[in-house]
Amino acid sequence: MTDEIVRVAGDLIGRLFDSVFETKGDFRGHQIAVRVTVEELKLYVDGTCVECAKALLAPSPDVALVRGAVKDGESIHVIEVYGRSVWFGRPKIKLCVGGVKIAGDDF
Repeated sequence: MTDEIVRVAGDLIGRLFDSVFETKGDFRGHQIAVRVTVEELKLYVDGTCVECAKALLAPSPDVALVRGAVKDGESIHVIEVYGRSVWFGRPKIKLCVGGVKIAGDDF
């Protein structure tokens, strides 16, 4: 039984650390995505990486981890990514444009 518990725990930890978590949203015809791995968090606008951070360390759910911008005509809209890390689960990510959530988790 102990060997089975160790194997299951090892499989779970391996999947978490090898996993890529992604959140996507659309804003006025632009695709915005956030990709999170254990090593880094990347913000993409229309398939191009515009900002990254080395790790998902969220000091507070109210502090943006990365910021970017998207241009819509003459207007520039600020993109902010918020996150929360959780033990033994996928990270919680919220993607906002202009202060309004367009994709991700509620927290």
